Amino acid sequence: MSSKTEKDQGSIPAEESSPFDTKVLLERCMGNEKIAHLVLDKLAAQLPGDVEKLTESTAAGDCVRTAQVAHALKGAAGTVAASSLREFAAQIEKFGRDNQIEKTKECLAELTREVERCLNFVPNAKAALSRPAA
Repeated sequence: MSSKTEKDQGSIPAEESSPFDTKVLLERCMGNEKIAHLVLDKLAAQLPGDVEKLTESTAAGDCVRTAQVAHALKGAAGTVAASSLREFAAQIEKFGRDNQIEKTKECLAELTREVERCLNFVPNAKAALSRPAA
C-alpha cells in the first residue's frame, strides 16, 4: 500500500487499533451486551459472503450489483461502528454508481484487508464489550 496513491485511490490506511468502536456499538445496542455480541456475530457471518459477491460483481463489470452490495455492507459496518470498513464500502459504492470499475477493483483489495482485520478482531471486541466500564 503506497501512501502516495492512497489519497488518489480514496484509500484509508488501516489502523493498528480496533476496527470497531465498541463504546458506540454498545450505545447502539442500548447497552445490551448480548445484542452487541449477536450483531458482531452476524457481521462476522456476513462479511465473507459480501466480499465474495463484491469480487464476483466487480470481475463481471457489474457496477449496479457492486454498488448494491457495497451499500448494504456500508450499512452493516456503520451499525457495528467499523468506520474504516464503512469508508471502504462507501468508496466502492460510489465507484460502482459512477461506473468506475477499475477504481472499484483497486479499492476492493483494501476492503478485503479491512474485512480480514475486522474478522480477526471480533473476539477481542466481544471481550471488550464484556469488561466492566472503567
